[in-house]
Amino acid sequence: MGAKFRRQHPMGRYILDFYCQEHRIAIELDGAIHEQPGQVAYDRIRRSELKDAGVRLLVLTNDEVFTDPQRVIKRICDFITSGQFK
Repeated sequence: MGAKFRRQHPMGRYILDFYCQEHRIAIELDGAIHEQPGQVAYDRIRRSELKDAGVRLLVLTNDEVFTDPQRVIKRICDFITSGQFK
């Protein structure tokens, strides 16, 4: 689709795993640590702040990326074309 993503892109007080300026999309890869209670609360705030800044966030698990990369690519393409906040 021609979207270009930057790795480890700074945005405010956060570092986004991947960011596409053209579509204002951030992709975050989350592992098991994001299931910890303190991390869940932090992630909720972070997602809200990114949304308020006009950034759409797609969260993928590390497991998804390693086990089914073709499905991940499809999800990213679908997310880009949807134009909706998730």
